[in-house]
Amino acid sequence: VTAERVTGIYPANVSWTYLEGGSDGNVSMSDWQDCFDVLQTQDVQWVTPLSPEPAIHAMCDTHASYMSTVGRKERRSIVGGKAGATDKEAIAAAKALASDRVSYVHLGMYDYNSTGKLTLFPPYILAAKIAGMFSGVTPGYSLTGRTLKIKGIERNLKNPTDTDQLIEGGVLCVENTDNGYKIVQSITTWRANNKYTRVEVSTGAAVDYVARTVRERAEKIIGGAPGSPIKLSTALQEADTALRQLTTEGIIVGDETNPSFKNLIASLEGDVLRLEFEASPGIPVNYVLITIHCVPYSGSVSA
Repeated sequence: VTAERVTGIYPANVSWTYLEGGSDGNVSMSDWQDCFDVLQTQDVQWVTPLSPEPAIHAMCDTHASYMSTVGRKERRSIVGGKAGATDKEAIAAAKALASDRVSYVHLGMYDYNSTGKLTLFPPYILAAKIAGMFSGVTPGYSLTGRTLKIKGIERNLKNPTDTDQLIEGGVLCVENTDNGYKIVQSITTWRANNKYTRVEVSTGAAVDYVARTVRERAEKIIGGAPGSPIKLSTALQEADTALRQLTTEGIIVGDETNPSFKNLIASLEGDVLRLEFEASPGIPVNYVLITIHCVPYSGSVSA
């Protein structure tokens, strides 16, 4: 068979134009679920659904909780509501989530749109911006007091009158200060107790990183030689190496008196090898208290 290309017959060039005839359509809950199902296959740590809907936020919380346990891919989410919400509505939304893996943002942000016009973007866009900040810093690094590169916020909060109530209600809020727009405290919506690993986003993220790092080292010993004292010794060595590296990186902290990790134990039962240890993740400094001891001056003068 002989094939021959005919020369000189090409489609004519056309000028660049937009596609026509499309529509946005309607996004259903099943569409969102499909997205979260696909996301299960991806190794990501921060998720922000671009939706103000509480049902989508709850779905995202379920996804983060599942992936952080059964899925073995720890992750967290920062969500945002709709523009125009009151502080009371934001506190109620955070209370409904009550999650140690989800933070709630309730103010919109001003920035320039694609045409250069100053625009009020909804809170979930600000949530995505904060999630981007977290994804760009070392695990365990707190965004409390960090400055956001935005052109404004939906309305100014009074600190501490407004901000204290929002923080106590589990809302991650942003304030307008003389030095820029700052995150007041990077917290989750969890309020059942005051455990730092559940309330402070940075501390929880540090624990996630510890779990991920130690697990990756431990998975190296799966299979191969059978369970034995040698296998247990290898498991301890792998975990110890990972924890020492985490200490060097500042993810877990300690000193000679109070080490960053201790009581590392490996046990074997059947085909299950278990590693246990105590570790001290970093806790952010959210407040600085100053004490002044005033004492009267005493002295004498002679001519």
